Amino acid sequence: MKHKEIEEQQGDYPRDEDGNVIFPDVNISWAEINRWHATHIFHEWDDSYGGYREIANLICDADLAEQKDELERNKILVYKLFKMPERPDNNHMRHHGWCRSLAYHFFKEVFKLPDTMGGMMNEFDLARIIIRKKTFDEIQQLITDNNLTHVQDLIFFIIAKIGDVYISEIEFFERPEMVKQINNAGKEAEKLITVIERVRPDIHERWNKERLPELRNITFDFPDIDPIKIEDPWLNSSLVEAIKKDFEDRPYKNWRKEVKKYAAMYNEDIEKQKYRFHVAKALHNFFTHLKTFPVKPGKATADAEMLCVAKILEYGLIKIGAEGISEPQKIKNIRNYIKPERNPLLTYPSHIEAKPNFEMLEKYFEKDFLKSVLLEKHIDILKEAIYISERFDIQHLRTELAHLIDCIQNRKHQIGWQFSTQGVPTEDHPTIGTLFKLISPFRVDTDKVRLTELSFQLEHKPETYHIKDELPLMLIERALTEYYHNHQEEFDIDIFASKIHENPQTGAHRIEELGRYQKQGERFLPTLCTRLYKFLLNEAPPERTVASATDKYSEIIAVILQRCLIFNHIRDEEYVVQEKVKQWLKEAKEQVKTKPV
Repeated sequence: MKHKEIEEQQGDYPRDEDGNVIFPDVNISWAEINRWHATHIFHEWDDSYGGYREIANLICDADLAEQKDELERNKILVYKLFKMPERPDNNHMRHHGWCRSLAYHFFKEVFKLPDTMGGMMNEFDLARIIIRKKTFDEIQQLITDNNLTHVQDLIFFIIAKIGDVYISEIEFFERPEMVKQINNAGKEAEKLITVIERVRPDIHERWNKERLPELRNITFDFPDIDPIKIEDPWLNSSLVEAIKKDFEDRPYKNWRKEVKKYAAMYNEDIEKQKYRFHVAKALHNFFTHLKTFPVKPGKATADAEMLCVAKILEYGLIKIGAEGISEPQKIKNIRNYIKPERNPLLTYPSHIEAKPNFEMLEKYFEKDFLKSVLLEKHIDILKEAIYISERFDIQHLRTELAHLIDCIQNRKHQIGWQFSTQGVPTEDHPTIGTLFKLISPFRVDTDKVRLTELSFQLEHKPETYHIKDELPLMLIERALTEYYHNHQEEFDIDIFASKIHENPQTGAHRIEELGRYQKQGERFLPTLCTRLYKFLLNEAPPERTVASATDKYSEIIAVILQRCLIFNHIRDEEYVVQEKVKQWLKEAKEQVKTKPV
C-alpha cells in the first residue's frame, strides 16, 4: 500500500514540531471508568456477526448522553442495582449485607467472586445493567410470580453475571471446533515434544549422539488458501527452535514443562463446559435456602423452581436443550442438571491450613519470624508455593515454601515502606530525614528541586571536597534518580534499626525504632537471602549436573522475592533480581567477617 493511501485511511491528525501526533484530550475521570467497569450491557445473538453482541455500543457517559434518544427508540433502559437512599438506615444496610452474603455463599465458585478472610465479598462488582425494556419487564414478572421481590436486584445481578461469564469465558469453548481442540490437546502436546526432542534436543542430550535427523518439510494448512509447504531443512529447524524458545521464555523456564502445562491447561476448559450444570445447582441451592418454592410430598423439587431456574439460565444466554422445547421438557432438563451425581458443584476454600516442618525451618530461620503468621494460608500464597516448587523441582518443600512466603510478605508489610511512608513527615524523621531531603527531589518528577552544591569527604583523607558546577551535579542527580527507581527496596525495607512487637492472632504490630541506621549486611534482605540459601542448600542439595550452586539457589531466591512483591513490581528481569540476591549474599558474608568476636 502506498504512503498516501495509508495517510488517507488513518486520517489527517495534527502533529507537534517534533512530528508526533497530537491526540485529543479524553476527559474521563476514574469515577467514570469505575462506573463503566461495573456496568453490564446485555447481549443478543447477531447472525451477521456470527456471535453475541452487546445491545448498545456504549463505553462512556458521553456515549450514553449522545445516544439517549436512540436508546429510548429501541426501548433500552439503564437500571441501577442495589440502589440505596442518600442516607440509608439500618434496615437498608442489613438487607444489602444480606444480599452480599447470599451472592458470596451460593455463587462464589461459578462467578469467581472475590472474597475476604471473613467469608464475604467486599462489594458487588456490578452496579448497573443496560437491558431491553421487554427483557426487563419479563424478568420482573418472573420475580413477582415466584415471590422473589425481596431479592429482586440480586436476581438481576445473578442473571447479568451468568451472561457476563458465559460470553467472556464459556461460549467460545462450547463451539464444536473448540471441543475437538480441547479433546486432542494432550496428543498434540506429545507430538510437539517428540518433534523438539528430535530436531532441537537440549545440549546435555546431544553428547555422543548421532547427527540430528533432517526435518524435510513443514506444511501450513489454511482454510482460505492452498497449503504452504516449507522444504528448507535449515528454516524448518529454525522454526522448531523458535517454538522451543517461546516455551522456554514462559514462567516455568522449561520448554517440556510448559508444553505439558499447555495440555493440562485445557482441563480448565473441560470444566467450563460444565458451567450450565454448576449454575443450575447454585441456583437450586440458593432457592432451597430461601424456602421460596414449596415442595409437594414425595417430590424432591418443585416444578415451579425448575422452570424458574430454566428461565434465569435462558436470560443469561444459556440454552436449555433444543430451540423451542416445551416447558415440561425444560423442567426435566433442569432436574437432570442438578442431580447430585452429575458434575458436582465443588466448593473451594479461600484459605487452607498448611503445617510446615518447624523443626526443619528453625535450623535456618528465627522463631519470631516463623511464628509471625498463622498456619491458615490464603489460596494465592499456596499457588505461589506450587509454582516455585514445580518450576525448580523442590516439591518436597512446598509446605515450607508456603509458610516462608507468608512470613516474607508479612515482614514486607511491617518494615517495607520505611522510606516512602512514615507516621511523621519523612523529611523530619530523626534517623533518615537528611537522606530523604537528598533523595526526595529525584523520587518524583513534579516540583523538582535542583541540587546546587555537594560536599563530601573520602576515607583516609581529611580534606572536604565541594562540587558546584552544573554538569557534575546533573550527573549525580541522574545517578541518584536511576539508583532510587531501580533499587527502591534498598531505601524502603529495614533502612533503620527497629524492633517489631506483634500479635500474629490479631495481625496487630508496633515498630519500635532504635534511632540508628541498620548495617547493610544485617538488614532484612541480606539476612533473609543468606538463610534461604542455607535452607535450600541443605534441604534441596544440588544435583550432580549442577556446576554452580550459587547460580541455582540465587535464581530460586530471586523468584521467591519477586513473587512476594519485595520489589513493588514484577518489572525487572529475573537475572537483574538474581544479581541483587548475589550482592546481598556477599554483603551478609562481609558483615560476618567484620563483626567483632
